[in-house]
Amino acid sequence: MHVLAILLALSCWSSAENTPAPGYVVRSEADKVYVDYGETSGVKPGDLIVVYKEGEELRHPVTKALLGRVETELGTGIIREVHPKFSVMEWTRKPSGPMPQAARTRLKSVVFEPSSPAAPALPGAAPAAAAPIVPVPPSPASPRAEARDSSEDDEDGGLSQRVKTRAARWQSPVFDYKATGMAIADLDGDGLLDLVLAEDSEIHLYPYPPTTAKSKSGYKYPGITPHIMSLEAADLNGNLRAELFITVFNAGFPRMETSVIELQAGGHWVEVANIPWIVRSYQGAKGEKLLAVQQLLDNKTFPFSSIMPLEYRDGKYGPGKPPLKFKRVDWIYDFTMVNLEGDGALPIYHMSTDRVRVDLKNGSWKSSEAYSQTPNRLTWGEKILQCRPSVLVRSDEKGVPALYTVRNVAKFGGLAHTLGLYGNGELHHRKWNGMAFDTTWKANLSGFSPAQAWVPNKEQDPRELAVTVVAPTGKSAVWTYDP
Repeated sequence: MHVLAILLALSCWSSAENTPAPGYVVRSEADKVYVDYGETSGVKPGDLIVVYKEGEELRHPVTKALLGRVETELGTGIIREVHPKFSVMEWTRKPSGPMPQAARTRLKSVVFEPSSPAAPALPGAAPAAAAPIVPVPPSPASPRAEARDSSEDDEDGGLSQRVKTRAARWQSPVFDYKATGMAIADLDGDGLLDLVLAEDSEIHLYPYPPTTAKSKSGYKYPGITPHIMSLEAADLNGNLRAELFITVFNAGFPRMETSVIELQAGGHWVEVANIPWIVRSYQGAKGEKLLAVQQLLDNKTFPFSSIMPLEYRDGKYGPGKPPLKFKRVDWIYDFTMVNLEGDGALPIYHMSTDRVRVDLKNGSWKSSEAYSQTPNRLTWGEKILQCRPSVLVRSDEKGVPALYTVRNVAKFGGLAHTLGLYGNGELHHRKWNGMAFDTTWKANLSGFSPAQAWVPNKEQDPRELAVTVVAPTGKSAVWTYDP
């Protein structure tokens, strides 16, 4: 027991010794900051840094001893590059005003690998609810956190390969509810991103990235039996702030509908439209985000209307033309688009077995594993319909596409899938090799995921992937990954 205590004490002492001393901002630009942390400082790519300014001295009222100074936090950023005598930091939360002279910097928190025995509890642990964002350092072998070789092999269509695991770029505070949907956009027109998370019949607004579990604003969907199935955000009406599209299943009627709301001054939400359509995003042939709509019909044999593009015209939201007609695609939550060289833009969609499939000009490819399982589901007639988390697509600089898919694992050895009960999940990255989408890396989640989304960026190429994680305890968090 004494030996254990000594080891713990030495571990804490060593951690404190390796923590870099406060530094200074050397130069500030629009999207990045140069700080005076060099290679010998101990900072690493992936570390979260706080930028602050010092104020008045604090002195003890009796001894007059100097206790420190008043500090005002200006913003936060992530270390991207470490050079011999300085580091380059990328803003995650920019200052609201100009950078003052002699602005200070310090490491925000000690970082842990998610698998580390010393790591703090992930979503579900009460003490973590008020914790700050905990950045996860990249692997020493790669600045993009491509992490370690896994001991498992992936087999798909007769191809076998070694699969790597990837650590999260950062993890948000823990939210004390079970999230059902997520949207990220500039909702108030201030030029900064906002995060919206949905639970059963409410939404919660946070700055992106969130630094606290306390929401800035909330909105409760009216009615007795509403259940929020998904969220989307886009500025269709062109007023320089995104509308939020809340798609809801009302079991009491029953019907699916979408409420379009906007954030007004003071953090108040106002409903600007209510339409009898499901609103869902998908990616176009160039990877752009597009919105589509669909209705459920009172038809037990085939309850699906056509899938149409969503338009804002003459002050109203509604279906446009032409309809999106794809072979074997009936349900709006089942598909997105991928551009394959030689075959062009094709729908990639879920089969009834939850496997992902793309039909090529000659043949087809389908995954050996099921993806995008979700508890967000409804019974319509004789069908059980899943409102799945999106399959996302991104192409590299050579135009080679990759899929980002969530694989949620049912409880009780898989027996609870029909009930929509999931305990754990994985994020899979699958890259096109000319014949199939190979799994190149996986990320283990401490719960299942009901939603994932690209974080909007001024450039077309997204730099961050956000994943909502719901723990078995019913608490939630947002984890992000380098694409």
